[in-house]
Amino acid sequence: MTRSHLLAALVSLSAISLSAVSVASDAGPSPSDARAEHEHPLQGAGVPQEEAPGILVLATDRGFMGNEEVRAAFESFVAVERQSARLVFVTDERSVARAQHAVTALHEEGVERVAVLPLFVAPSDPDLSLVRSALADATAPIVWAAPFGGSYFAVDALAEQLRGIEDAGRRSVVVLGYGAADPTSREAMERDLQQIADRAAAGLGFKQVTALVAYDAEGAEAEAREREVRRDLVAAMRGPGRPALVLFHLGPKLDSMMSLAAAVQRHLPDRVTFVDGDLGTDPALATWMTRETRKATGLGWEDLGVVFLAHGSDYEWNEAMREAAEGLADRVMVEFAFCMADQPVIEQAVRRLEERGARAIVVVRIFGLEQSFKGTVERMFGLDVEAGGHGGHAGHGMGGHGHGGHGATPGGRIETAAPVVTVGGLEAHPLFAEALLERARAQSTDPGKETIILVAHGYGDDTTNDHWRGVLDHLATWMRSNGGDSFRAIQTGTWREDWPDQREAEVAAIRAMVEAASADGGRAIVIPARTTGQGSEEQFLEGLDYVLGEGFAPSTQFDRWLDEQVAEGARRLGIAGGSELVDGAGPSEQADPPGMGGAEHGEHSHHAHEGH
Repeated sequence: MTRSHLLAALVSLSAISLSAVSVASDAGPSPSDARAEHEHPLQGAGVPQEEAPGILVLATDRGFMGNEEVRAAFESFVAVERQSARLVFVTDERSVARAQHAVTALHEEGVERVAVLPLFVAPSDPDLSLVRSALADATAPIVWAAPFGGSYFAVDALAEQLRGIEDAGRRSVVVLGYGAADPTSREAMERDLQQIADRAAAGLGFKQVTALVAYDAEGAEAEAREREVRRDLVAAMRGPGRPALVLFHLGPKLDSMMSLAAAVQRHLPDRVTFVDGDLGTDPALATWMTRETRKATGLGWEDLGVVFLAHGSDYEWNEAMREAAEGLADRVMVEFAFCMADQPVIEQAVRRLEERGARAIVVVRIFGLEQSFKGTVERMFGLDVEAGGHGGHAGHGMGGHGHGGHGATPGGRIETAAPVVTVGGLEAHPLFAEALLERARAQSTDPGKETIILVAHGYGDDTTNDHWRGVLDHLATWMRSNGGDSFRAIQTGTWREDWPDQREAEVAAIRAMVEAASADGGRAIVIPARTTGQGSEEQFLEGLDYVLGEGFAPSTQFDRWLDEQVAEGARRLGIAGGSELVDGAGPSEQADPPGMGGAEHGEHSHHAHEGH
């Protein structure tokens, strides 16, 4: 297709009355040499590792300037990964032979399979569909990465543009893409773009966000298709609030004057806010290529880094947790993030791991419940976009904990070339129960006269606090079934310590347990079901007779639990040989009580004082 029609098909708007005017098609002819050298083998890029795939990046043809921007991203990627790679620009049927030739060339270089990275905004782009079909019978086995538009990098790139629009609450936004071939492909591409736009606009407060896609059309149908898009744009601009038009594309860019952005901007009325979301120079392009290559290449334990995410407190608390992770740190790269899922702290840990050579990352959440900050961490790394995570923000608001909250407007994510997964949450894990039982035995002198009382921080919301109670009950059940029945009794309670209205009754109930345990020559052993250390037990139980133990870490059981979590994260990343890491550090061989993991709760910020 010729690029003269790419510019002629663009929409113009006159005044805020939204009457349409035609766009002059005086952009000039598209130079034939603008698409020269579509296939781009990079010499001296290094020999791929054994069994590593060759990489084929497919990109839509943008014209000379746009293609040079894509080349620069490609070369930046190859310089980092040093793999055998090819870049093919897709124009029309002629591109099929170039793509097939690139696959053959990679195969002849000795690669056994080829990973194809589609640098397209819309998965349903007809140019991508054309080449995908043609490569079905390629000479080498092919694996396809998800298109760039399906990644969190694309969502974050658009979100960055949207965040720059002032007075969002009074705005109606149209996100305009490019590349449809006919009404069917346009409808499919608009669905793709709307999904990106909805995710990018989440939490920003716009009155309306509408995705439209312009045609890459030529011939007799071009004028009719232009009118169709112009009509739909006019209708969308009539939405509630002052209009803003955001281009989001890898569309035509022959030079700075002959481009999609220039053509649209020249004819927009002043009242329409214009944002050029051209992706060509976004560093995320190279980052995405690098990450997809790592996922396709295969990773080893030497590539793995771990972010140890725990609440944190004073120096003593933090050092206790560092000590608890020493065994793991001897086996893999570990960086610490002591915070309540604070993104700058976690990003600092990620950057340190990258500097140390980590090519994949497991974020281990060391909190009492599996759902604690899970959605927050997932959103930070785009797992809410790519893996169907929760992506919630509720874990940021500290409610009654007095820690302050974050702004309501969501910020950017952590962009990294490392594939990331997150695991964790203690719940009623047998190793947690085993450690707590061991803590009680360390305090015991006459089990038959002693009552173990498991206490947890608890939560203000009744549903979540009931979940905590269930976790404690399962821990107690495990303890009774594995030697804890030698004690007179095992009881449980939650403090709900940060919620004064609920706390008073809970403290009174636990004090009553302690007093009852002390009767008739008995004794209470209070064990905090916490990640480490103790909480407010001494304050709440002042004046009573009891002995006080400590939480989960450091302990041999915590070390085994931590290894188990990292091994699970590595498995999700496709890293084989987890037994080499854990070396028998899996779950206790004792009977596992009914699990509490995966309960449907929101982000829990109930750990504001855990371990303080």
